[in-house]
Amino acid sequence: MLFKKPYVVCPAGTLPIFGRSSWLKRLYNITIGNSIIQNASGWIAVTRNEFSHFESYGVDISKIVVIPNGVSKEDFPETDIKSFIKHKDLFGLPIILFMGRLNLIKGPDLLLQAFALVQSQIPEYHLVLAGPDEGMLMELKNFTLKEHLSDRVHFLGYVNGIEKSAVYHSAKLLVVPSRQEAMSIVALEAGICGVPALLTDQCGFSEVRLINPNLEVAATVKGISEGLTRLLGENGVLGSVASAWKDFVAQNYSWDSISLHFVKLYQEILSNSKLTTGETE
Repeated sequence: MLFKKPYVVCPAGTLPIFGRSSWLKRLYNITIGNSIIQNASGWIAVTRNEFSHFESYGVDISKIVVIPNGVSKEDFPETDIKSFIKHKDLFGLPIILFMGRLNLIKGPDLLLQAFALVQSQIPEYHLVLAGPDEGMLMELKNFTLKEHLSDRVHFLGYVNGIEKSAVYHSAKLLVVPSRQEAMSIVALEAGICGVPALLTDQCGFSEVRLINPNLEVAATVKGISEGLTRLLGENGVLGSVASAWKDFVAQNYSWDSISLHFVKLYQEILSNSKLTTGETE
């Protein structure tokens, strides 16, 4: 048997084959990926939307446990924010933030095109894209030049640690324009920093609609552009949702409570493993 020790898999949305590297993922699945999923002792989905992903690998969905992503406030301190933002020439600017890989699946092109459509309606706002390039940076920069938006669109590259915290705390709105995602961790990170999130309906995070239905839109340029104007336009509702989103994230997605679900699952797996092998305490 290839895998002898008990182990748990939590793909967090990575099971579907999507994008430019699909051939590589198919090869990986044939050689080892399928076996890793099928021979696991436990399966964790961060949202029920992942059930069909597991099912396509032959996993019985009745055996899947849903444990959502979590976030820790201590990871996002409000320190050194001004100095970092000044260094990036963003101090004092109202920021719409994209945080993630510049990859087709994450939809930065959808957000950029949507921003270009509505930029005259929200003239004070700047768009900041923070994240490593995965093949789209030049395309996005060329579009920015074509639309004469170089003074209002900023590319920060990869940020982490204190810098990442500073970017979140400086934003007015996070946008998650993903074409496909299990559950957006960046939405939680923004929320714990007091920043509301506008997400597409492909992010596996429809809970945002409990705060305000305007926080979820179609994963299209039209959907995102309409969401931006509803939240940030003249009669926008952004201010009324910020504190509610922060409280919602803190109450429901703190690692202090989420981690207990992991402990329970691992205890059950280890207990079953001992029964199967005949081990005793």
